[in-house]
Amino acid sequence: MAESFDHQPGIRSCIHRGNNNPSDPTGTRRVLELSRLVRFSIPLASLRDGGPPVLPAADDPLGGRHNSFAAWPSTDGVGLFCQWEVRCRGEADPRTGYLVGISEIDAAVRGHALESVAAVLRERPGAEPASILAAVMPRLDAALDGRVHEITWHLTPWHRVRLEHRGMDRFEIRQQFDFAAAHHLQSPELDAAANRRVFGKCTNPHGHNYRLEVAVSVPMPAAGHAAAIGLRQLEQLVDHHVVQRLDHTDLNELQDVFAGNLPSVENIARACHRLLAAAVAEAGGHLSQVTVWETEKTSCTYPAGPVGDPHAPDTALAAAAATPAEAARV
Repeated sequence: MAESFDHQPGIRSCIHRGNNNPSDPTGTRRVLELSRLVRFSIPLASLRDGGPPVLPAADDPLGGRHNSFAAWPSTDGVGLFCQWEVRCRGEADPRTGYLVGISEIDAAVRGHALESVAAVLRERPGAEPASILAAVMPRLDAALDGRVHEITWHLTPWHRVRLEHRGMDRFEIRQQFDFAAAHHLQSPELDAAANRRVFGKCTNPHGHNYRLEVAVSVPMPAAGHAAAIGLRQLEQLVDHHVVQRLDHTDLNELQDVFAGNLPSVENIARACHRLLAAAVAEAGGHLSQVTVWETEKTSCTYPAGPVGDPHAPDTALAAAAATPAEAARV
């Protein structure tokens, strides 16, 4: 069962994971997962000696929380904008209905993350973001009564770093790309009428501006060392093995890529994974997932979970690639 209640999209969301049957012999227990986005800015001026504090002083007349939707604290000058997504798991308090108060999450992140990020920017500006998450995770989890499941740092609108509490020996980096390509969908096993019935206007040649997100699991590096795969290396691998191969092509003509399969968004996702997996492994990472958006409303993720279980949990960071299952179009 999976239920979602989005009071304010992207700010607070709650997912009910588990089994409807309390007597399920597998022992699956119902739990809640609460997600909270916390946004804050670190003024670059605060990084120099004698600069203003990262958190506004109590007597600062403009230091109040006047716009935490955009970011708090905010900055008048140039600053680093941060967005952390904290996911907590557990059971709700029967008196309040809350798993964790969102104000508690906000306070914990700002209380433990701001100074940690600022300190790294002062002393080690080239540090791996995952190492900052790893340093903050135990303190954040303690502040939230041991309920933190994972933290995701949205470094840009397209680049994210994710760390799970129970798998801190590895972390996940995600980055998005785009490519443009043409295709058409006509199965040689169907007659013309059946093709039109199944594929509609997609039987005609047309194109898409595809968006691609790649998720790679990487071992946590030792202190002072670089990760096996960084963002720039990941971008080079995806560009060389996927984007340059597919961009501005007719996908139906790439028989070496699709091996006779129609270039549907499902098969494009599979193909991108196949083109990239070996190169990522050779570089020292594991290709966790590939997601391809054909339009803003239609995407496919591969691999998504075990065959036969559409409600399987997300692939773990350290897990090997799961047996593929087609992602349903919505």
